[in-house]
Amino acid sequence: MRILDRLPYHEDPTRLGFRDEVVDIRAEQIAIWVRLRTLVFPAILDTGHSHNFSIPERLLRRWAGVESLEPIGEIEVNGRRMTQHRADVWIHGNRPGRREPADAAFALEMDRGITVVPEGTPGAPRLPLLGLRAISRNRLRLTIDGASRRVSLGTEGWLSRFLRARAGSPVRRTG
Repeated sequence: MRILDRLPYHEDPTRLGFRDEVVDIRAEQIAIWVRLRTLVFPAILDTGHSHNFSIPERLLRRWAGVESLEPIGEIEVNGRRMTQHRADVWIHGNRPGRREPADAAFALEMDRGITVVPEGTPGAPRLPLLGLRAISRNRLRLTIDGASRRVSLGTEGWLSRFLRARAGSPVRRTG
């Protein structure tokens, strides 16, 4: 299943409008669309971010429409202990070759939770970040085509899953 289909990213800063806001997207940032409950909002796909998903506390309320989430543990982020929260995160597909979100969404497994970054935390992300852990844990295939400045993201094909599952399953003998 293709989630992101030749999603463009840009060499120069751009702006992204959604609802009644305009968000500055820096050069070389991959802007995607996500949701935690019902509201779809922009995030940055950041392969340098080693966690599942991080969102500033103010954007959790303003963009996601969520006041609080259930704490499930802690991790260290930039030398600081941060609470991890239980949350369902969906990544929305894009219209092929464009940045606009499509209706289709893919539910991401967030087994270690997400980070809600408290107000005033030094080094807090400016925008929500979807990190490499979420891509890896969900066994997604990410392709970044630097020549065309396009990103594709998807699940592996059914045949690959079938063959991998079959190779790992015990052999049954009859007779």
